[in-house]
Amino acid sequence: MRGTTVAALLSALCLTAGFAPIARAEASISGHVSNVSFYRDYALIQLDAGPPSSCVPNPSGWLRIPPENKPSIAFIIGLWMRGDASSTSVTVYSDGIDASGFCAISQIDPVG
Repeated sequence: MRGTTVAALLSALCLTAGFAPIARAEASISGHVSNVSFYRDYALIQLDAGPPSSCVPNPSGWLRIPPENKPSIAFIIGLWMRGDASSTSVTVYSDGIDASGFCAISQIDPVG
């Protein structure tokens, strides 16, 4: 009986973990990339919708993509260089303002 209960509990935990979101962030916002800049090894973006609520106050509105997030940096550079930034909506997930003073982006998803 006890073994069956433990197995059921482990199965439930595995199923729950399998359906967890890719990234858990404090806040997200969807919009279009309105500006791109590069500072040291950071890629910085601004959205037409402004920063996520987890990044307020953020008077500059710049969102930092950390250097270890190379796929997101490559995606943003490609979007910007092709001229598709104003026509492609993205959802940005943030962990809030980090030690650099910028809003830290944990994940970027194209919408649609």
